[in-house]
Amino acid sequence: MKILPKPLFFALLLCVSFNLFAQKPPIKLRDISMEDVYMEVYEPDPDADAVVLCDYGNLSFTFDINEGEWKNQLQRICRIKIFNDDGYKWATEQISLYDDNNTEQSISQIKGYTYNMENGKLVESKLGKENIFTEKTSENYKRVKFTLPNVKEGSVIEYSYTINSNYITILDKWQFQKSIPVKWSEYIVNIPEYLTYLKNAQGFESFYSYETDSRPGSISWTQTQRADFSNMSQSKSASMSQRKIDYRNDIYHWIAKDLKGLKDEKFVGNYQNYLLSVDFQLSNYQTLSKENRPILSDWPQVVDKFLNTYDDFGPNMKPKSFYKDVTDPIANTYQDPIEKSNAVYSYVSQYMKWDKRERFMPSQNIKKSYDDRTGNSADINALLVSMLRAVDIEADPVIISTIDNGLVHPVSPIIDKYNYLIVRVKLGDKFVLLDATEKEMPFGMLPYRCLNQRGYAISDTRPGWVDLHPVEGLDKTTQFILTLDASGTMKGSANTKNVGYSAVNIRNNISIDGQEKYVENFKSNHTDWSIENFEIDAPEAIDQPVKEKIQIEVNRAAEAMGNMIYINPIVSGKIDENPLKQDSRKFPIEFVIPMKTNYLLNLEIPEGYVVDELPESVNLMTPDRTANFKYAIQTNGNRIQLMHTWQISESFYPSEKFKELKEFYAMLVAKQKEQIVLKKIDSN
Repeated sequence: MKILPKPLFFALLLCVSFNLFAQKPPIKLRDISMEDVYMEVYEPDPDADAVVLCDYGNLSFTFDINEGEWKNQLQRICRIKIFNDDGYKWATEQISLYDDNNTEQSISQIKGYTYNMENGKLVESKLGKENIFTEKTSENYKRVKFTLPNVKEGSVIEYSYTINSNYITILDKWQFQKSIPVKWSEYIVNIPEYLTYLKNAQGFESFYSYETDSRPGSISWTQTQRADFSNMSQSKSASMSQRKIDYRNDIYHWIAKDLKGLKDEKFVGNYQNYLLSVDFQLSNYQTLSKENRPILSDWPQVVDKFLNTYDDFGPNMKPKSFYKDVTDPIANTYQDPIEKSNAVYSYVSQYMKWDKRERFMPSQNIKKSYDDRTGNSADINALLVSMLRAVDIEADPVIISTIDNGLVHPVSPIIDKYNYLIVRVKLGDKFVLLDATEKEMPFGMLPYRCLNQRGYAISDTRPGWVDLHPVEGLDKTTQFILTLDASGTMKGSANTKNVGYSAVNIRNNISIDGQEKYVENFKSNHTDWSIENFEIDAPEAIDQPVKEKIQIEVNRAAEAMGNMIYINPIVSGKIDENPLKQDSRKFPIEFVIPMKTNYLLNLEIPEGYVVDELPESVNLMTPDRTANFKYAIQTNGNRIQLMHTWQISESFYPSEKFKELKEFYAMLVAKQKEQIVLKKIDSN
């Protein structure tokens, strides 16, 4: 990012100085507290595998006269106590670095030590170069990885390193909170007045302290310039002058202490969204001559750039002629917009192969992707937009962030937070969202990774936020027709109908591993079943249900004891324990995809037995009626008939609903454990 005009002749950099207040780290390498060494458990969390004793980061900027740009440097030092072998993973640190033609991040000064008590003495093990590895992870990313040596139960480890970068648009996020407890985490950021950042703090914990300050800084250099250059044949004299620019450094200082470990709990889309953290997005910078250059635009400006400035985006998605042999027949065959859109979507999703790269910007002209029959998510969906427009369907690209990539800012257009492209289609008065990267995904459904709350439509007519909540759910209906014998063995059939994402998951598994492997995996997950025959009906029309027909023998759902037989009638899909175990929860409950299960049982009891006890039929729901279950059971001659349905119709619940949902699951689990009791008829 060049922001200093070059002088007529080369200006030699002498120094760039900062007059900052003293910012001494709270810990120093090789200065270990024996209290930490002897610590056997962390009292606030005795079950913790490890605890971060201290994590300190200091980020500052320097100005490179030669390159005419600001650069930043992060210095980090971290100390961790390991309690057991499950905590060993914290002895490995991985740092991702970006590197392309314009941006470079590098790491240096990696140091590390492990401390153990051996024979009553403190033994220090030093991190060696042989324990540091660098690997290329993608076209523009590499990973530096190191593992502290001689780690045991009770070890204290510490490490430090420095990251240098000329990428200043987004500063790497500092995470105060982790999945293990953190005693102390401290982060200091020094920002020159020429750079204005949007500061974004997230998480559900509070900072112990937050302070701001400012101190003077200065840039000094020697400039050399020719005094006479009008006649190059004449002798020339040179003048040298000392130059200096004084400016203000704004300093931000956060401290967090005694943070609980945030586990990756059930029903959390990406738990890192809820860790206490801070990041920065550059919104404006000034040249040294005080010229403003806005970086963070508003959404109308962003949309205009995407549509009219970036050739790989807006112009790349206009209708083209190279695929007319495909789109012309579709346009002539189908008049209904839904059928026409579905035909284009089906062609693109089946014709193109996704290379597994997640991008919101096409990597090349869509003709090249079309000819190669492969591309990233943006290449494929940009082609889909273009072909839909070619058959007169109103289609727009939508930029999103996938679940693994984290949530986007709800107001500001921080474009670097986006990593994926999907398509919005207007059909009558409704909008349909499409992603053509997966061959098994029906029209109108998005892959799980895309269901991350919101995206932004890049459109000249209807720009704006787009709701990414699913239109289908995990929908499964299973009907068992079984006969029970006096030994407690059930035999019969199970017929399952899978709809929505339940069908998509099966098709994907079969597509990846084959049907034989799918059946093997099914059997390994049902070890109490003896499966005699397994048929799968997965029609080519991917919007149709997937049906499974199984002949089974169930061995452990009933137990014969004397004259009694005890039966658990839920022989499949039972929830054994409440997935919401915490006493309370500060962050939302994200199911991502709604769930619905229908369970039907027709059980013939053995001759000579009668029903002694039968569970009570119930119909329960949460106060807002979004989660409910029904349990209806009756006898009909020598048959027991059960209809059990439960569903959660919302994909996202605020934390205020946690207690309701926890109670709902508690009642569901308890109900599914209830037994039917049969009693043998006294023949006398």
